Amino acid sequence: MTIYNFNRMDAVNKVDTLIHHSELIDRRSDAQYRILLYQIDGFYVEVYYDIAYNKIRKIKSFTSTGLLKPYLQKIDISHLFKS
Repeated sequence: MTIYNFNRMDAVNKVDTLIHHSELIDRRSDAQYRILLYQIDGFYVEVYYDIAYNKIRKIKSFTSTGLLKPYLQKIDISHLFKS
């Protein structure tokens, strides 16, 4: 699966692909959304789930590791610096 092929799918097929062919990496929340991060082959996918309306509002795919910053900030690496 390539990101190009994934982006050409409709929303139903994207969700089906995520359910059957990806790995849930992490989740985060803000005031409006629960945002789920998936990894599939060589790219990542964020699913924006509207908490109030119980509905997926956006599916965003990307390859840039810079967009992982909100997730990486949650990882505690302090134990790596203890002597």
